[in-house]
Amino acid sequence: MAEKQPLTNGSSYGATTKPPTPTGAHSMDLLRTSSSKNPINTSSNVLLLYRMNELQHLGRVNFGLAVGTLLYLATNVVLFTFNAMDRNDDACGDPEGIKYARCGSPVSPLQFHIYEFWAGFLFACIEATSLIFTPRALATVSKRPGLLRTVLMFDIMSTFIAAILVTFNLDVFEVPAHEIEFSNELTLALVNIIFLRSLARGRGEKGVLVASMVAICAPLFQLAVYNSPLKYGEQYAHAVEFTFGAANCFVTFWFCLDNWFVAEEELRCIKYGDPVSCRHCIVSHSLKKAELATHRVNSLV
Repeated sequence: MAEKQPLTNGSSYGATTKPPTPTGAHSMDLLRTSSSKNPINTSSNVLLLYRMNELQHLGRVNFGLAVGTLLYLATNVVLFTFNAMDRNDDACGDPEGIKYARCGSPVSPLQFHIYEFWAGFLFACIEATSLIFTPRALATVSKRPGLLRTVLMFDIMSTFIAAILVTFNLDVFEVPAHEIEFSNELTLALVNIIFLRSLARGRGEKGVLVASMVAICAPLFQLAVYNSPLKYGEQYAHAVEFTFGAANCFVTFWFCLDNWFVAEEELRCIKYGDPVSCRHCIVSHSLKKAELATHRVNSLV
């Protein structure tokens, strides 16, 4: 019988079993395990199996969200190009109407705005999903997780309302839908500031502060330009919007990839490594226990 030896750090993950030397071809898997420098940890704790499956699921979801963020980044590039080539408001002999691409414009106003608003709604859903499927404790992302959830709720609601309005009647709801969209950029900026601060982990405070100021000023500048008497005010506001949206994509993409890396790190620590060396795992689980204890106390009051 194989001799069980505790992990060198005294971890609660269980004991490491030294497999017997294989005697035949049918023991090829055991041969590979026994010849490796770090054999797979073993444990009788069934919760570890659940946690491993959960981490694998979280990693796959966040990888998919990262890909979706890149698609939204590409969408902003395409919309920026369409906006730069837009000549629908110019005087020419083409037919009038929101369904027509006039004066050499690549798309009609209806196509442009439907694509723009629904893409914004899907990106708001991606941000909310990345927060729900993070392997980290919410306290490591924001000191006020309840406020973050509320902001994301308003973000999804406002983008959906604006998308519905322009889909049903662009002529009537174009201005109010844009006002909602540009105002909602403030909530989007707040979410990305929270994501950026959690990713920085206390490093580069000056850079985070500058990025936060730019993130707040960009939506305000959009609103000012859109409501200005400039002839191409809407076009200029869209240019700022898509540039700001591309910057938001980088932050959310970084956040999703970080979630994926964190899940993979904890998974490797459970399977192969020293659990104590996974500092993030210890902090995350400690905070989750504290959140559970707080919830129990509040439920008894």
